[in-house]
Amino acid sequence: MIDAVPIAIVYLDPQERYLFSNHHYEVHYRRNTGEIFGRTMREVLGPERYKEFEPYIRRVLVGETVQFETAIPITGEINVLTFIPDIDDRGELRGFAGLAQDITEYRNAIERLNLTMRAAQMGAWHWSIKTGQVQWDERTEALFGFEPGSFPGTYAAFFAAVHPDDRVPTLKRSLECQSEKRDFSMEYRTIWPDGSIHWLQSIGRVFYDSNGELDSMHGMAFEITERKRNEEALRFSEARFESFANLVPQIISVHETNGSEPPFYSQSWFDYSGLSPSNNTDEERHKLIHPDDLQSILADWDQARVQGLPYEGEMRIRRQDGVFRWFLVKSVPLKDSTGKVAKWFALFTDIHSSKASELQALALQNLSASLLRADTRSEVVNAIVSEGRRAIGADALVINWKNTKEQTLESIGSVGYRQALVDKFAKISIDADLPAAACVRESKIKLYPNRGSWTFPEITDQFAARASIPLMRDKEAVGSVTFAFCEPQEFDRSFQAVMQLLADEFSQSVLRAELLEQAKEEKRKANLANEAKSLFLANMSHEIRTPLNAILGFSKLIKEPGLTTAERQDYIRRVEVNGDHLLRIVDDILDLSRIEARQMKLDIEALDIRNLMTDAFDSLRVLLHGKSIEPKIEFAKSLPALFASDRVRVKQALMNLIANAVKFTEAGHIRIALSFNQTKKTIAIEVEDTGIGIAAEVQDQLFRPFAQGDRSITRKHGGTGLGLVISRSICEALGGSLDLVESHSGHGTVFRMELPDLSDRIGVTAKIPRRVQSASGILSSLSGKKILIAEDSIDNRVLIREYLKDQHMDLSFVENGLEALNQAKAADFDLILMDLQMPVLDGLEATRRIRSVGYDGPILAFTAHALQEEVERSLQAGCNSHLTKPISKEALISTLESFLH
Repeated sequence: MIDAVPIAIVYLDPQERYLFSNHHYEVHYRRNTGEIFGRTMREVLGPERYKEFEPYIRRVLVGETVQFETAIPITGEINVLTFIPDIDDRGELRGFAGLAQDITEYRNAIERLNLTMRAAQMGAWHWSIKTGQVQWDERTEALFGFEPGSFPGTYAAFFAAVHPDDRVPTLKRSLECQSEKRDFSMEYRTIWPDGSIHWLQSIGRVFYDSNGELDSMHGMAFEITERKRNEEALRFSEARFESFANLVPQIISVHETNGSEPPFYSQSWFDYSGLSPSNNTDEERHKLIHPDDLQSILADWDQARVQGLPYEGEMRIRRQDGVFRWFLVKSVPLKDSTGKVAKWFALFTDIHSSKASELQALALQNLSASLLRADTRSEVVNAIVSEGRRAIGADALVINWKNTKEQTLESIGSVGYRQALVDKFAKISIDADLPAAACVRESKIKLYPNRGSWTFPEITDQFAARASIPLMRDKEAVGSVTFAFCEPQEFDRSFQAVMQLLADEFSQSVLRAELLEQAKEEKRKANLANEAKSLFLANMSHEIRTPLNAILGFSKLIKEPGLTTAERQDYIRRVEVNGDHLLRIVDDILDLSRIEARQMKLDIEALDIRNLMTDAFDSLRVLLHGKSIEPKIEFAKSLPALFASDRVRVKQALMNLIANAVKFTEAGHIRIALSFNQTKKTIAIEVEDTGIGIAAEVQDQLFRPFAQGDRSITRKHGGTGLGLVISRSICEALGGSLDLVESHSGHGTVFRMELPDLSDRIGVTAKIPRRVQSASGILSSLSGKKILIAEDSIDNRVLIREYLKDQHMDLSFVENGLEALNQAKAADFDLILMDLQMPVLDGLEATRRIRSVGYDGPILAFTAHALQEEVERSLQAGCNSHLTKPISKEALISTLESFLH
């Protein structure tokens, strides 16, 4: 009997010696009884094969039943081996039995089944009802649009993949099968992660545990999308197609592939779109598709058409009243007897309600996030306008804010309304018979669920329902949010609660944004005031002390005996040049003071603008020395011979513009062009240069007192930054203007003055109106010693050399901080005299870097900056002392001696 069993059976003693084997074992393993009986398993199997079995033998020898799979080397078959211990009544091992079952065919059958299921687009699934875990094979994942291994394995994930309209029926069918103990069979739609919809059929069987309780459900899923589409297409016959198509609520269209006939559209399309059969062209239909959807829809449709495959997509289509609604569009090819696509059948299904629910949830999330990010009232309004309408599912929205002084409501944001309504209700009286005004007056929500609930034709013509919610602050309505709907609404309590919650969140967000803006503005003003004060004081100190140092120094040097005539003349010239520069600074400050005090008088007279222009330019020609600049002056033919204005002030404004152009231009041209506007009776003067230009980020500072772009420009070119302020004030006092036309960093600048003819004011004394804030409101033994002097001013370098020439010191001069750093690294200096404001690298940073490379000798700050904060800055940077320009020869020598004694 044992020999008849189709299983290989052996019995071995505790020493692993074979005591029995059945016929199937001897045939299967090609051994006879003489080759097996009395031998050990190691001897029969061989050392290498025995190593595979040894771990399992050790376990059975201690009384454990073990099972494992192995391949038979001789035949290649797959066997399941089971070792069973034989224990006597005393619990001792008498031996163990071994059973081997061939499962090769079973494995092959499983593989054939898998191949069959793959070819048939079938997938297997298992649902543990007790744990809620769902297992899908790779093919089932593909049927649901999941990447392999990406399905999370929960019933909720499966349920979410089912089309919303099929979820309840699918769940109901599953519960019926469980309660009635019958097999499960269901057709339903799935929504893939990419948004496409597919039909599946699932069959399954319910299994119960040993207690008869529900345990699990196993089954298979099939792809039936194509079949469902064909079933849908087959519902219509050619004989009654058109009449039926006009009865169904969906929009139906049929297009001939060859275009031999115009496309067919059901009547519902014309009712919805407002088009007529005569203008129902591709172009007009494309205009009705939402711009955000059009390109992707056309691309996907073209691909489906070329490949002859069914098409499915979602898009927004504009209704004839201007409202966009969501449609699910399905299009299938209809083939002729030859298999070629003859027609395309399309079905447009309105899915606006379900789509709106999805979009509402997303909009609420986006709205909450947007409001948290909003830092200004305008940002809060934009968030409500862009997301609030979708959050409520409204077709339009308007926000009105209360103007308490005028007792009006002003629109601060809207979307969805016709422009005529937007314009008409931009500002309305609080007493107006309108929903927005009523809710603010009464401080409570006002509901108008249908057209008959209010009598305002301009609104009822576009919308069927409206709801206005007050925006409350400290128990007072400060505005309202009004939602408008194209369809009548029920406005139940939950709907009202959502709208009120949104309005309250909006009110709080506006309050938070206003407080934040107020705090930022106060902080900005305080910072600007402090910065402006410091900048003003620092700039004025530097601009005045720099020429003053040269004036005082060279004045004293002139008195020293032994000077040559050439040296004395050179010193005198330097005093004069720096004196003129200092005088211009003082004049600019006085002019600004007069403008602020409205004390600058304007003397209007008839003048020759051509001569005035030439004089202004000629007086500044000396500035062109050493530069490769071509000057150009252009006079329009229409320019009048005489023009009434203030000669002195016009020339002053012109010279400021021309001086700036020369100052900031090294090569190229400077063009001054004059033209006359006969209608306005104004002269326009444009000053164009090819200089360094003005960076966009600092252009708004140009007409502020003492502003001159960045500090590197100030160091290189100098100046107070008052010229443009004074020039604009002069132009405005004369009834004209001064503006920056254009400027690009590195590509030059164009300024434009425009002045009116003041012939009617000749001989009249005028005062400049108050336009500019006050400056204060805007701003703020030596012999043989080796010395390094860092100073960018050539006059100051000459002055220092003259001061120290009798001290027999070894002096080295550099013009900027970077050169000072390199010299300090290359040579040993007993002392470094460091100007703080220099190009390339300023003195403070140069001092820090010199200290970082190990220089420990004295470094003396030598600068025109005299404010206490500047002194502290230089000491913090590593300077031993702070010398302020101008400085006398005696004071300089005395200071050096104190550090080098």
